[in-house]
Amino acid sequence: MGRLILRSCHSVLLAKTETVNKSESNGTKPRVYLCAIVEKTKNAMYFEIGKSCVQELKLLAAEVSSFDIQFQLDRTTFMEQKKVIDQLTDLHLDMLFPNFNQNFHIPWSPFMLETFIFSDDTERNIMN
Repeated sequence: MGRLILRSCHSVLLAKTETVNKSESNGTKPRVYLCAIVEKTKNAMYFEIGKSCVQELKLLAAEVSSFDIQFQLDRTTFMEQKKVIDQLTDLHLDMLFPNFNQNFHIPWSPFMLETFIFSDDTERNIMN
């Protein structure tokens, strides 16, 4: 299974394949059922099929049937991410995408580097 399906899909639309084929030839839309995904593993998915779906499709316990399914993507996390991106200001964009064509001079010396690495608290902890 794909990572996107495993993470972001919590329900599916399902219809019997024979119903879909008949409706395509007739030019009508097939009846579809919304089913919750109960459990997902790397190799299998388990759906909760409603009582009305079982009755209308005349499904039996030991019967094997062919279905067309469409995964329903939960867009909540994507919408939250888009909202954060939309709220970025020019300052945030400059931090995320700096202009590397500008030459910045950062003054430093070996003494400054040692002072930066070993602050007063760190020096005391090392010495003790």
